[in-house]
Amino acid sequence: MSQTKHLITQQNNNVLLDSEYEAYVSDFGTARLLLIGLHLLALLDTLLQNLLSKGG
Repeated sequence: MSQTKHLITQQNNNVLLDSEYEAYVSDFGTARLLLIGLHLLALLDTLLQNLLSKGG
């Protein structure tokens, strides 16, 4: 017995179709994780620059 899962996506480019037109969702927050990672890198860069400018 197969189960059907219902999912709503706001971006249709996240929906992929196979050769039988079976739909698959391709993004489960990856973009959000990348943005958080970039934010953390920018924060670390700022902290490092502050330490270096103070002679630390």
